Amino acid sequence: MKIKAAYAVCVMLSISMLAACGSGGKDTPKKTDSLADMAVEINGSTLQIYGTANEFMQNNWKISYTENDKKKVDDLGELYATITNKEDENQEINVLLKNWEDDAVKVNDAQIARFSISHMEEIGMKIKLPKKITEKSTIRDVIKAYGQPSAYYVNSFMGSVDSYLIYESKGDYQKREMITFSFENTKLKRVDFEGAEKKKKANKSTVFTFKDVFGYKAFTDITEPSVIYDDVLLNGKVRIGSIEIGKDSALGTLMDEGWMIDSTYGDETTTEIYLTKDDAWLSVTAAGVYQEGTQIDKTMPIISINVQIIGLDDIEMVLPGGLNTSASAKDIMKQYGMAHSLYYTKDGLEMNYALYTDDYDIGAQTSFQYNKKGEMTDFSITFRK
Repeated sequence: MKIKAAYAVCVMLSISMLAACGSGGKDTPKKTDSLADMAVEINGSTLQIYGTANEFMQNNWKISYTENDKKKVDDLGELYATITNKEDENQEINVLLKNWEDDAVKVNDAQIARFSISHMEEIGMKIKLPKKITEKSTIRDVIKAYGQPSAYYVNSFMGSVDSYLIYESKGDYQKREMITFSFENTKLKRVDFEGAEKKKKANKSTVFTFKDVFGYKAFTDITEPSVIYDDVLLNGKVRIGSIEIGKDSALGTLMDEGWMIDSTYGDETTTEIYLTKDDAWLSVTAAGVYQEGTQIDKTMPIISINVQIIGLDDIEMVLPGGLNTSASAKDIMKQYGMAHSLYYTKDGLEMNYALYTDDYDIGAQTSFQYNKKGEMTDFSITFRK
């Protein structure tokens, strides 16, 4: 049970980090009507952000796990825990408990700052979320109830498509509240509620409309690639002007065409190099170590390239497979198939294609970024090893 709970807690933490995290102060957040009170009814009992564990556990629930088996939450501290249904131990809720006092408090008396509910339907958990969302609700149901999400993240891997709808309240990170709906192959699998770090006034949730730019069907309508992006997108070459860059290209390929080194940053095995030409710039990561003050080795092989399209308007660029940088997100997916991940935010869209090795490491990756007007602004390619 503890191993299972600890794993779930780690996942809860990773989901919350899809948005920036901040550290809290001493002020205790109060209940608010932001995002519909941040409350959920579970098997007839109400679990409320800013409530205490004890308030919820009066109705047939118990704390079955705490981080490091602690019985108290340290002064101004926090603690991960699992709340379990006394009649059905498969029904678990992972919570983050916070103590806003100068003295340690019992776990039951700590405030619920974050909680996560997963696999509701499989384990028979009956939930009523704000705005009449239930364990049977679809992505469309959530969007219809809450409006456009603050961010929308889609991940495709090994035949499974995971989608995340993220809703945030307005304000800086210390006043922000967040709900994340996680879907697996269109089924609601998980809901995460996260409260504010500091006392705040009630406000409405952030509203961001992206459907007029990209369209919800940009990814759902395209399930099969028209080309094999393993060979074309991830194993091909990008052309910048008259230069072709691929996995066998050397740094000198760019330098010999007038690209000048602006700055370098290195570690023990690779060097990140920023190059400029007229008003344009790009960066590459090359295999090998460059010592500042010495002549750079132009034969160092290029591992990856990142291109900021702004400033390169006069230079023709052709992506692997033949598309150019005027291609829309839909054009990219029509050519290369469904992306492994899409991340919609108020600033635009990031889409990623990846080739995974047998041990699930990324063997190659191509990423495209679009602004909210639907224009490609950046692309990067990590070439196949």
